[in-house]
Amino acid sequence: MMTHVNTLAKQMMQTLNGKLIFLNSSELDEVKQRIEQIDRKFDRLEMQNASVSALAAGDSIEQIDSLGVSVRKLRTTYGRLFWIVLASSLSLNVANLLVSRHPSCAVEPSKQAIDRTRDVDSLVSGGIR
Repeated sequence: MMTHVNTLAKQMMQTLNGKLIFLNSSELDEVKQRIEQIDRKFDRLEMQNASVSALAAGDSIEQIDSLGVSVRKLRTTYGRLFWIVLASSLSLNVANLLVSRHPSCAVEPSKQAIDRTRDVDSLVSGGIR
């Protein structure tokens, strides 16, 4: 488009002693109209670009909001898991303490075993070594 305007401008302009002169003023008006058209098209393109940028910014804001929702969900899940792990750990420790205080599988020595150890001790101390 610009090359057509350039050739038209070259056709209607000439130089006389290094100074620019116009051959036909109607052609100059036509060039001005084309430049104004180009300027209006450029303005429309800028407005479209701005609206596209605004839409892209809106999409970005929506994505940031959705990320915020995801982070909140992760925090609540993490909080729940933390309390579950803490409660499980405490209950296991309490159960371990209760089991160690009251050993149910401890074996008490019988009277026969006590008597035999006394016999062995008396034999060892009595001179049989």
